[in-house]
Amino acid sequence: MEDLDFEIDFGLPPLEREPLEPEELQTMDELFRKLLPESLYLNHYELHDEFPDYSVEDWRRYLKDSDKFILKETAILTEVNARKGLKNLASGDLKQGEATALKQLLDRSEQINTQVKDKTAFVTLMLPDHNKDNEIIRLKQEIEDIKQQANARMIAMHERHQEELAKLRGETDELSE
Repeated sequence: MEDLDFEIDFGLPPLEREPLEPEELQTMDELFRKLLPESLYLNHYELHDEFPDYSVEDWRRYLKDSDKFILKETAILTEVNARKGLKNLASGDLKQGEATALKQLLDRSEQINTQVKDKTAFVTLMLPDHNKDNEIIRLKQEIEDIKQQANARMIAMHERHQEELAKLRGETDELSE
């Protein structure tokens, strides 16, 4: 696949910065964060042009993996810019046409904040204490065993009494004869 040589003008001013030393920054994340906030608005081709040590595909994957971070940072910056615009509106420094841009900025800020909003749901779950359940089962079994032993003793005692009664009746019968 051959690289297409064309540029798209996004209307952003060129990055004005000191060249980065290769040993200073090694990872894509470090490079990306060093250029904040400008890097939030760069695409994978522009990042590759800035840092050719990483391929266009590497930057594409990085941007996809960093999507949440980029969205949160963009939301913060959009919110700050919207507040600045409101300040200008309140002071009367707003020029014609800027009011429309401010409205669009506020709408976009609301959209981004809705997307970024933490939608974490906490669920409380009461799990039974299996140790207690096991202890209850063990105690019930122990009680059942004691009942069976008691029944067996009672039956044995009953049988002994029956034998003794039979002996006594036999002896009483012999005496009465």
